[in-house]
Amino acid sequence: EILVEGETQIYINTHRLAPPHPLAEAVYTDFSMGLRRKACQIFAGIESEKDAEEIREKFPGCRCIHYRDSARYAFLPELVSKERAIVRVLKQFGILPSQMAAFGDDGGDKEMLALSGLGVAVGNALPEVKEAADAVTGTNEEDGVARFIWKEILKNDGKATF
Repeated sequence: EILVEGETQIYINTHRLAPPHPLAEAVYTDFSMGLRRKACQIFAGIESEKDAEEIREKFPGCRCIHYRDSARYAFLPELVSKERAIVRVLKQFGILPSQMAAFGDDGGDKEMLALSGLGVAVGNALPEVKEAADAVTGTNEEDGVARFIWKEILKNDGKATF
């Protein structure tokens, strides 16, 4: 299964992975003709980390992210990351990374949590993400992020109903 996210379109080779996307409906293709458009990132179902690494090695300047509990890998340019995007946005608003909070759950979030002044892992985060965080909140099913913001950042008594 392959999903290619372009600048204005999503291409996919299976109907099973038709995600909602703000840019466009997914276009189904078998990729046999290739794509003549720039890809922002490519998601693929790959059975082994070794196979994913062999693919990544064929594309200099590319990095690979493995999503937990799945055979999904994302391939994207080395210079593309949550951290770089956050720093760019913060700079536009004159905010320092030490003045922000970030929430995460997967391995790719550890650097973002380290960058922020307050890094919070949700309760269902991977153990290594929890270890990298300054605090741990409830799971996403428990509205952990909302409850943490309400109680710890906004300093409310936590009696709100969610």
